[in-house]
Amino acid sequence: YSTPEDAFMSKSFNDDIRQLVENLPGKESEVISMRFGLYGQEPKSLQEIGNKFDLSKERVRQIEKKAIFDLSKKTKAASLREFFVA
Repeated sequence: YSTPEDAFMSKSFNDDIRQLVENLPGKESEVISMRFGLYGQEPKSLQEIGNKFDLSKERVRQIEKKAIFDLSKKTKAASLREFFVA
């Protein structure tokens, strides 16, 4: 059961995540969006993302790791920081 407050917080959280991800440079934004299934898509494996961009799984993993590191540095809100810090 979800309250209106829960729904608002969830939407707000998702909007914050999307804004952060959209501000990532280069392929980082696309890799993170695909990897975590943002924008209503299913989460993709490293291999699936690599196939799309003609990259190795290892290279996709490196891009993902850098993007998550960059996001964790930029994130001020503790709730968002916890989401990105592995």
